[in-house]
Amino acid sequence: MTYASGSWTVGSEIGNSDGMEGVMLFDMDFYEYSSTHKELWVGTENGAGRANNYDPTDPTTTDDPSDWNFPIFPESDGPAVSGVAIHPADPTIVLVGNTAGRVYKTTTGTSTSPAWTKVFQAEDYPSVFGSTRPDHSKITSIKFVPSTPSRMYLSGYNWETGADGGVYYSDDAGSTWTEDTSISGVPVNTLWVTDLTTWAGVGNESSSETGLRARTSITAAGNWWSPSTGLSLDNEIVKSIAGTTVGSTMTVYVASTEGVYKGTLYIPTSSGFSSWNWTSLTSAIGSTNTNFTSVTLDPNNPDTAYVAVSNCIYETTDGGVAWSVFGSSCVNTHERVMVLKFDDLMVGTAMGLFSYLPTSSVTPTPTVTPTLSPLPTPSPTPATVGKISGSVVNIQGTAVESVKLTLKGVKTKYSSTTLSGTDGSFEFTDLKADTYVITAKKNGYKKAKQKAKLGEGEEKTDVKIELRKLKKIHFHTVR
Repeated sequence: MTYASGSWTVGSEIGNSDGMEGVMLFDMDFYEYSSTHKELWVGTENGAGRANNYDPTDPTTTDDPSDWNFPIFPESDGPAVSGVAIHPADPTIVLVGNTAGRVYKTTTGTSTSPAWTKVFQAEDYPSVFGSTRPDHSKITSIKFVPSTPSRMYLSGYNWETGADGGVYYSDDAGSTWTEDTSISGVPVNTLWVTDLTTWAGVGNESSSETGLRARTSITAAGNWWSPSTGLSLDNEIVKSIAGTTVGSTMTVYVASTEGVYKGTLYIPTSSGFSSWNWTSLTSAIGSTNTNFTSVTLDPNNPDTAYVAVSNCIYETTDGGVAWSVFGSSCVNTHERVMVLKFDDLMVGTAMGLFSYLPTSSVTPTPTVTPTLSPLPTPSPTPATVGKISGSVVNIQGTAVESVKLTLKGVKTKYSSTTLSGTDGSFEFTDLKADTYVITAKKNGYKKAKQKAKLGEGEEKTDVKIELRKLKKIHFHTVR
C-alpha cells in the first residue's frame, strides 16, 4: 500500500475543522463491512463519537457535523472517554471507558441513540485502584480476544496516585468483569491482546513498576510475569504496544517514554519468552525527543510500522532499519499525536482525527508546462517569529501531564491548543509579537491562566503554570 504525500489537508481530514472542531482524541476503533464502509468509533476529551457512514476513501463522509453522532455520554456520564472497543464480529456491541474509571456497554451501537449499561467501575475495587479516589482512574485499554470475542480485557490506573491500577477480564463480552489478581496494584497504560497471549505495558512517574508484563493463557485468571528483554525497555514506562503474526513469526513493536523497540519470535521453535529476539530502534528513528506516545503496524506486513512522538510521525517499511518523517507531520503547525491505528493510517491528535488516503483514491494533479517569464521581484523578508515553552506543575512542583493548554493572542487573536507531556512540558511556536494568554485545564484541578508578552522573534522558554487540585466539598443534612 502506498500513500498520498503532502499535508493533512481538508481532503484527507476526518471531521476536525468541519466535523469535530478542536477535539482531543484518546482512542479509536473500527469494524469493516467493506473497504468503503466501516463502523468508526472514537474516544475524545469531549465524549465518545460514532461516524454515521464512514468511507475511508471518501473524506466527505466525515467532514460535517451531521456525519457524526457526537458527543455521546453514556448515562450522561461526563468525563473524557479514554477507551473504545467494537466487537470484532458484531458491530452492535460497543464498549467505552472513561477517565473516572467507568465502562459502559451497548448492544445497539449501530443506532443513532444507543442504549447503555454500566458494566464496570473502579470505585468497586479500591484494593486495585487505590483507596484515594479510585474514581480518579483512567480506563487505558479495552480489548477483545480476536477469535474468541466473548473473552475481553480492560486496563487502567489511578491518575491521582499514579501508583495503582490493574487488569480485568470478562468471559461474557464485557457484561461482567473479574480482577486478574496477579497484576493488581500496577499502573497499566496499554494492552496487546492476541489469540494466544496478552501483554501489558506498565509504569508511571509515581510508580516503581516499569516495562512489560505478559501471560500466555487467555482463559480464567492468569499468571502475569515480568519478561526481560535485556534492553533498557525493562526499566522504562511503556505507553503503546502493537503486534501481529504473519506466517510462523510473531512481531511486536513497543513505544516507551524513552524509545522504541522491536521483538520477534519464530513460533515453531519457541520455548517461551526467552526465545524472543529484541532490538532497540530508537537511534535509527533519530528523534531528539524520545517520549514516544503510540505505535502501530500493518497487520499483514510487519515491516511497515509507524511511531508517534510529540507532533511527529515516523514510518519504516523495512522492519525498523530506516525511518523517515511521514507525510507533513513534524512541522510546527501539526498537533501533538496522541494515538495511531492502522486502517491504512488513522491518527488521533490533540485537535482532531485525521487519515491518509491511499494514493489510488487521490486524483492526481495534472502536470502543467511552465511558461518562462522574468524573475519576480523578491518578496519582503517575513517577520521573525518566536515561541513560548515551559511546564505545568502542581503546588508541590511535580509535573502534571495531559493538561490541555490553549494559547490566545490579545491583539492578533491567534489561537492554538496543545497537551502537556509526561514531564509537564509544552511549547507553542511560530508566534508573532503579542501578549498571549495561556489557559490550562485538567479534570480535578482548578483552571489556571498565565500571561506572556512576546517581542518580535523572542523566545520565552521558562513559563511555569501551577495547577491546584479542586477542594472536596462535603454536604451535610441538617435535621
